[in-house]
Amino acid sequence: MIEIGYSLSDSNNKVDRKTLIAVDQIDLMYEYFMGDIVFRLGDLDLSTYPWGSITVLDFALVIDAIAQDLGKSQEVTEVFEYTESEASITFHRIGANVVVTSSYVSGAATVPYEALRTSVRAFLKVVLRDLIQKYPELGENPYIDEKLTEIDGRGG
Repeated sequence: MIEIGYSLSDSNNKVDRKTLIAVDQIDLMYEYFMGDIVFRLGDLDLSTYPWGSITVLDFALVIDAIAQDLGKSQEVTEVFEYTESEASITFHRIGANVVVTSSYVSGAATVPYEALRTSVRAFLKVVLRDLIQKYPELGENPYIDEKLTEIDGRGG
């Protein structure tokens, strides 16, 4: 079973709604929407609580890109590196499965590639939907509009 979720940190998020329309991709990825990630693959819990400083949008976008890249080959390794620390998550695809390990939790989990890809894409959609609902101006940001178009054919 794959569980991916998040919570935003009230104390680490000082979002200026006026800038969300024009803020660039780099700032969106690294300066906004801090919080914690829930990431469980069976018995392996890679959640970040209580770090509180994970850039949730960055995590969602990058693990989605990693899942897409894992689909390009039956044997490939991709690494997610947290920008806020030295921690990382390694995804190693072998055939129809992906072995997931991390630098901050011992153990490994093996999950079907298709289940990982589907779960990660659903998580990205939830994050984008929730953030746009909370901050409607974000939906007018060109980078976010491009991502929405890419993942589900909508946009401006």
